[in-house]
Amino acid sequence: MPFTLSHPAAAVPFSRWGLVLSALIVGSLSPDFIYFIFLSPQYHAGHTFIGLFILDIPMGLVVLWIFHKILKYPILSLFPITHQHCLMPVANRFHFFPLPHFLLIVFSLFIGALTHIAWDAVTHFNGWVVVQLPILSAPLIETAQGTLKVYKVLQYGSTFLGAALLFYGYISGLKQTPKPPIRQKLLLSTQTQWFILVLMGLSSGFVAMIYGFVSVAPLTHFRLVYPFIVQTVVAGISLLFIELIIFSILWHWQNPNPNPQPPLPNLIFTHKK
Repeated sequence: MPFTLSHPAAAVPFSRWGLVLSALIVGSLSPDFIYFIFLSPQYHAGHTFIGLFILDIPMGLVVLWIFHKILKYPILSLFPITHQHCLMPVANRFHFFPLPHFLLIVFSLFIGALTHIAWDAVTHFNGWVVVQLPILSAPLIETAQGTLKVYKVLQYGSTFLGAALLFYGYISGLKQTPKPPIRQKLLLSTQTQWFILVLMGLSSGFVAMIYGFVSVAPLTHFRLVYPFIVQTVVAGISLLFIELIIFSILWHWQNPNPNPQPPLPNLIFTHKK
């Protein structure tokens, strides 16, 4: 499957149609949430049509609430000041209600999750499109990890393409977005930012590697390297999310009244007028 964090590339363009950007992004990640709950990529219920409604959208709403109510301002404080200036309008403009807007959020989560499932249908070994088109399962290259098939090439290639598109869209959006003044409470020194980022990265990475080794032990064959990497990445993302929640709770304890600036128009990922 394509890397989870590349999936928003397929969902973000729908924000141009009036859908909610953050809900599209969370929705595009939601079919994989069950992996991070059980620390294993073996659970595929979130990639089914029924799972889309009973797992993806409910979990998406929970994660969206956690992000907007707990995580977003603390995370924003870890960005360079120029990025804080540009991202503040996006952070400030979100709201769950009234009811018509809440329904728009739910629909945005649905569309985001649908883009994920559609993408995986072309790049999973058991994806619907792969099953219908045998050419996608044709072998290309023999490697130490096994046979590299067409759908795997699409998987790796689309992962890098999606990441590149997200990076380009983010950098382009920074240049188009208004730069309001930043509240002093959001500012952390560069040294503090780096200390927190390095601490969270190293600690989650170290524990995740231990989990990866334990999950595939004994690591006696080169074919086990890929499962080790997958288990390590899944555990690392889960641990990093927990660390961000802990950091955010401490941040809010130090900043009990964030009082963000008035919202400004969101120009990120939209066409220039």
